[in-house]
Amino acid sequence: NPAYNTQEGLNTLTASSSGGGGREVYLIDNNIKTPYSDQFSIGMRNMVPLWGQDWFTDVTLSRIESHDGFAFVRGNRLPDGSFFQPGTTSGSPTDGPDGYSAIVLGTNGVETRNNQLALQVEKPFDEESGWGLTVAYTYSDAKENRQFGEHYALDRERIEDYGWREAGGIPKNRLVVTGIYELPYEIKLSGKLSLASQTARYGQNCLAGNDQCYIVQFKPDGTLGYKEFSIAANKEWDTGAGVKFNVRADILNVFNWVNYANFNGETGTLGDLNTAYGTPTGVLASPMRTFRLAFGLNW
Repeated sequence: NPAYNTQEGLNTLTASSSGGGGREVYLIDNNIKTPYSDQFSIGMRNMVPLWGQDWFTDVTLSRIESHDGFAFVRGNRLPDGSFFQPGTTSGSPTDGPDGYSAIVLGTNGVETRNNQLALQVEKPFDEESGWGLTVAYTYSDAKENRQFGEHYALDRERIEDYGWREAGGIPKNRLVVTGIYELPYEIKLSGKLSLASQTARYGQNCLAGNDQCYIVQFKPDGTLGYKEFSIAANKEWDTGAGVKFNVRADILNVFNWVNYANFNGETGTLGDLNTAYGTPTGVLASPMRTFRLAFGLNW
């Protein structure tokens, strides 16, 4: 409605509201941009004869920059137009027009960048040798100006106020090893090992007081942030009528390793410390040991 492009038109919204102070006002920038990414990659692939087998090696260097990511920021302000009370660094304003509470503004501003090195060695499976192996390692140097996966940024006045930090969704080091081996009776046994270093976690340091909080990052104790080893066995029968029947058994997370998804990120205040800071909340990032049996038809 073009009327809402004017102050008078917006005033009609508040004038017509009654009660319901929990309602929110969402406004989207008329000049919103489409998010985009630029990627630059260079790589080399070779075939190397080794131990009587053909191995393939891959080396890739890449740079990815993402711009104009979408986020919601808080539009509420104090009567003097400021965001925080004088002398404070936290405590977002909540006063809104009569009948409403939060004002939420949709805008651009989220950016990420990642420098990545990917190495892979692969010996493809073939019927003659009866086995295959792949080893893949990735190193990532990733940065972001807003927490990974968080589209609401309501604790600061602008996206720019969050600053650049280590990306919270990408481990610096990741190793994936997969293998397949053909057993007697044409049963194929496969396995996958996934290892990753700890990722940066976001939290709040409020030791100086609840109105003096600021964003911090930490990494949980331990070298590995994720580890999982799973195996599978698959047997296929050809009926001879263009239809194949198979049975597959999987054991996920064979060693029952625990991978936590979330950690306590609030320090508490000096007078009320959070002794659980930096410890897992109990939410898991992967299932515990699981057995799965599947049947399939292919035609």
